Amino acid sequence: MRPFGRLLLTDQGATHAQDLATPTYHPYNPSMRPRRLDYIVTKGGTPGPGRVIACKDRAASDHDGVAVPWGFHKGGGARRSTWGPRKLRPPHQTDMLLRVPPPTGEDPHQTLCTIAKAITVPGGRADAFRESSSLAHHHKLAQQAAPRGQARQAWKLVSRQRKQEFRQWKQTQAERAANLDWRALRSIQQPSTHRGWQLQLTDDANWQSTLQQHFKSIFAKPVPPAAQARRGELRQALRAKCKTTPWIPFSLGELHHTSHKWAHNRSTGPDGVSHEAAQLLLLDPEWGERIRELLSDMLYRGAVPQAIEQGITVLLPKIPRPLAWGDTRPITLSSTFLKWAAQLLLHRAGEKVRHGGVGLQWARRGRQGVELVAILRRVVQMSKDWGVKTWIVKLDIRKAFDSVWQHSLSELVAAGVGGIPSPRFPISPERQGGDQPWEALLWLSLLETRAM
Repeated sequence: MRPFGRLLLTDQGATHAQDLATPTYHPYNPSMRPRRLDYIVTKGGTPGPGRVIACKDRAASDHDGVAVPWGFHKGGGARRSTWGPRKLRPPHQTDMLLRVPPPTGEDPHQTLCTIAKAITVPGGRADAFRESSSLAHHHKLAQQAAPRGQARQAWKLVSRQRKQEFRQWKQTQAERAANLDWRALRSIQQPSTHRGWQLQLTDDANWQSTLQQHFKSIFAKPVPPAAQARRGELRQALRAKCKTTPWIPFSLGELHHTSHKWAHNRSTGPDGVSHEAAQLLLLDPEWGERIRELLSDMLYRGAVPQAIEQGITVLLPKIPRPLAWGDTRPITLSSTFLKWAAQLLLHRAGEKVRHGGVGLQWARRGRQGVELVAILRRVVQMSKDWGVKTWIVKLDIRKAFDSVWQHSLSELVAAGVGGIPSPRFPISPERQGGDQPWEALLWLSLLETRAM
């Protein structure tokens, strides 16, 4: 054994029983003797004793494989990914888990997260390639064939047949995707997903500070002191109005109405609660009542718990090979309960914020050129015939950075929903509203992003 290999096996960690006398390298040159060149170094798991697998007949290589049984530690560490899509377990398993009585005396959100993770498993809904029974039979024959010539021919047949089946499967998936089968489209796109795009950006020694400076220039805009003081005044005024306004908790009907159109196979936030799990828990009498109480408690306190408020910001590339941080897009994955609370508020009081702007938009996605001119002409003609004011707004979305001031939006919500007098957003007499301070107080908590 060479000195480097001996150092790895003796000085750098514990070793199992070794079979170093078995060679793994078989040179094509007959004057060179076979010897051991391949080793496996493990870290972070529980390996077992290794062994050499005679597999040089399977591939165009002069090396045999080295296999080691590996035990993964459940739970992971700080780098374990806590986001990603989660799909439901089979119905008989979810029914058995939901029959377990909910625990008492524990944090409500943590209890819901635990059961939501228990009834789901990580992974998206994509079709996987499966070998045919004929190919599986040829696999067994190749494994039982005598070494050298017979085994090599058998493995060549297996490789050829597998390529044919995979090519046929991919063609079938492409035909299904052309007929708007999104599951088939996802199965085609997943293997070709671009990976490693961040390597060129992280080659710079100061990439972390450069990344922070880039996104601070976009998102970390200082709030004027007067705006901070005004936000505190709005919260105090809303709390005072809550004392004379009845508190109406969320109902199960509202929860069903806001969640029945949720899309599936979406990435979860750090709490791991997927849309599918939340919808299934809502159908259960006990767990559905717990969800209703959790969201109603947020409405009563006018605050969002820290565990629900936390999110994960992930960078995605805008182009295949980004050369600067400006070529990336931050996507925030929030908790399902945080999005649920926002949708409940929009269901109750959204019309009071959107009043006056519904039905006056004629622009449509993908309309350009002549169609845009025709739309503008129609809008101007309708404005002239009806005698109403018209605003034409042009949005340059090429460099849209979502620069909406949070304190300005808070002022609008406090005036339109909570009924707090505002010189910036006066409420007209014919417009009804301003009688929901409980909803406005929680809405302000959702708007106040304190960290990223």
